[in-house]
Amino acid sequence: MLLRDMLQREFAGSQKKVVIFSQFVTLLQRVKQMVLDGFPAVDCFEIIGATRNRNVVVDDFQNIANHAVMLVSLKAGGTGITLTAAESVFLMDPWWNPATEKQAMDRVHRIGQEKNVTVYRFITQNSIESGIQRLQERKSSLFSDVIDSIQSPKRNTEFFLEHIQELLQPEEV
Repeated sequence: MLLRDMLQREFAGSQKKVVIFSQFVTLLQRVKQMVLDGFPAVDCFEIIGATRNRNVVVDDFQNIANHAVMLVSLKAGGTGITLTAAESVFLMDPWWNPATEKQAMDRVHRIGQEKNVTVYRFITQNSIESGIQRLQERKSSLFSDVIDSIQSPKRNTEFFLEHIQELLQPEEV
């Protein structure tokens, strides 16, 4: 499994901490079992919708001296957590809204972060996820174009007329 190999490299010769995000709790449960089986010396934490005392879980992750993995579901990790002890972020599945993905990554890129953080995105070729990735890129590009064109009302009208057909067409996957 690619994730297992990447975690092996992350943990080799260092005390790195890793955050793994997914919108699917069942996927996080499988990852948790893989971490427990394959990396018994690595502490594993999780924040999902059912997690109580999230602050305690976050504090334990932040303050532990060993390798650690924090598994976070999209909904549960959306607000109120800071994970600046991590050096790597794994996004197991892309989300429809790129701003949501950025918000997840921002859990690690916070005030107080002193480490370089590496973000890995898992996307399977020719899958729904790759279609989501293309949609995210188009959405980000559209947003940038709209912001850039705000200075000219005539350009806004031209832009929307030019792109409205494209936006209404279903994506070919």
